[in-house]
Amino acid sequence: MNKKLLGAVLVAVLIAFGGYFLFSRLHSSKMKEMVPPQQKSEGHPAVKAPGFTLKTLDGKTISLEDFKGKAVVLNFFATWCPPCRAETPSFVSVYNRYRDKGLVVVGISMDNDPEEALPPFIKEFSIPYPVAIGTRQVAQEYGGVQSIPTTFFIDREGNLKNYHLGLLSEAALERRVKELL
Repeated sequence: MNKKLLGAVLVAVLIAFGGYFLFSRLHSSKMKEMVPPQQKSEGHPAVKAPGFTLKTLDGKTISLEDFKGKAVVLNFFATWCPPCRAETPSFVSVYNRYRDKGLVVVGISMDNDPEEALPPFIKEFSIPYPVAIGTRQVAQEYGGVQSIPTTFFIDREGNLKNYHLGLLSEAALERRVKELL
């Protein structure tokens, strides 16, 4: 009896790992199609960043079009996400250093209840950049954002130049920002 149960558990674990591996590979290839890895080299066409219009907590709308001519960093996050919380001070610091040079950071909250979750989060981290309430549609348009944090880097011409899945160190964030500026 125990051998049957152990066998069933082993099969279930193998199926789960196989599904996760397949999902990860499909998601990764979709993101790679969206942003060619060597866009700076000749022969790669520019990939325009999908436009978006999102609401902020105060009811205003922001869109990618608002930031024309600026380098834009879009950070999909949630207030309950430990890696998101860990990287937020880096976004604040890099934004404060480079905003006068044409950098815009937009936090896109994927929280289920952003009206309740965002105000204390914004206050705790003294976030000076716009924070918008994300939608599934915008997440889909950006390659089907499936995990957070996910960060996109958009150049001054509105082209997607790079993306990062997961926790982003301040050094890596600053390096990518410098590439945009």
